[in-house]
Amino acid sequence: MVVAAVAVLVIVLARGGDNNDRGGSAATQNANTRAEALAYVPPNTPAIIGVDTDSPSASLLLGALVPRISGGALTANDISPLLGNEAVVALLDPRTQRGQLSMVAKDPDALRALARRLKPNGSYRGAQLYAGPQGSAIAIKGQTLLAASDDATVRRALDTGANKTGHMTPAQFDRRLAGLPPTADIRAIFDPKRAVVRNSLPGILNTRWGRSLTNGAAELTEGGTGLRVPFALQTDANRINDLDLPFGTGAQPPTIRGSAPLLIGVKDVARLIAFLRRVDPTRFGQLDSFQRQLPSFLRVNVDGLLNDLNGDGTISSADRLQHFAVRTNPPDPNAWRQPLERLTTLSGVLQNLGIDNVKLDEEGANGYRLVVDDQLAARVGLFGPTLVLTDDARTNLRATATAPPAPTPPGARGGLTLRMTASEGRRLLSSIFGLPASAGAVLDRLGDLTGWARASTASVRGELELGLR
Repeated sequence: MVVAAVAVLVIVLARGGDNNDRGGSAATQNANTRAEALAYVPPNTPAIIGVDTDSPSASLLLGALVPRISGGALTANDISPLLGNEAVVALLDPRTQRGQLSMVAKDPDALRALARRLKPNGSYRGAQLYAGPQGSAIAIKGQTLLAASDDATVRRALDTGANKTGHMTPAQFDRRLAGLPPTADIRAIFDPKRAVVRNSLPGILNTRWGRSLTNGAAELTEGGTGLRVPFALQTDANRINDLDLPFGTGAQPPTIRGSAPLLIGVKDVARLIAFLRRVDPTRFGQLDSFQRQLPSFLRVNVDGLLNDLNGDGTISSADRLQHFAVRTNPPDPNAWRQPLERLTTLSGVLQNLGIDNVKLDEEGANGYRLVVDDQLAARVGLFGPTLVLTDDARTNLRATATAPPAPTPPGARGGLTLRMTASEGRRLLSSIFGLPASAGAVLDRLGDLTGWARASTASVRGELELGLR
């Protein structure tokens, strides 16, 4: 996702120059140079990005990625004269962000001119090696350029290239695109567990769905008034069933309601709640503590109430899901109202029974506040047929319940939809990259981010779309 965010920024910068839709430029590139660029990448690499360097945005994208991947051995100015064929950026170790670049220079003279400016450092497997700053390294073999943050990585890449059956091929790469068009200017394949989950979202592996993930693919293309990122997360369908999916199946998108900076529409709220409780049991553990301590004679089944929320819902947040509110219409609102009223009435009885770390109090005419161990566990609001659950003390329960529908993302056909306002997207990118105030001119060109996803036991597929102004 960081790579996608980099791509978004550099394409924003590129617009205003050449905005022509180049469509199938990748389809006309030289197949031999693409194969050569991939020949230095092991097939089991956690993430691989293929870039058609003859596309308008390639220079800016590689200019952003290459200095980082090469450990400063190469700059954007070094790369620019070499563009025209396929370039491949491989993420070899997600924990350390170690990676490598491989590409075939379009202009041999430009490559020779670059070599004259580099510091020779011996040879290996027919390639001339060069030393860069802080241990970084470059290799040139014929018209092929390799770069990485350390010499050992470059040498291993040359070893891979010498193994005729031990490297990635164009056919293997295209198969892993999971049906996405192989002609997009920027294409990525990745192992979801190794490249994303284990380092950023380890709790996903607490779920059967997370453990069944096998492959990921995404692309970035320009089209219409913005950028499109179609994606696919493939799973082993033999290991899971529909109930293991993080949200409901089917093509009909849920209705989103509200105007918060981040809105997520979801089909089958109960399934998502159960999924999140497995992903992050610590965050939602207070609900379990509440259920365990309630005497059986009160006949309150928290899990049963949550599991009955099988309709559409909206998750809203003003702080990128640090806190959130869930809005949905339960099949029987009284199934919630009656136990809540009973518990607040018997609050003193609970104290006498020794349950003094759990407090459920009324909050206005339609709201309730649950505190466990002196911390807010949940606030609940019931307004007619609508239920609101939130962990945020600031949420306006009534306004959330009565919020009007928001537009459904264009082309949505699945059980999850997304809307993020342009201002929230700008804050997100600024926090990811630590952008200075001077970046405002670029960020101001970003529009709303919308998206959707459709789940099945074989995959979760969808698309993100970022508007540009």
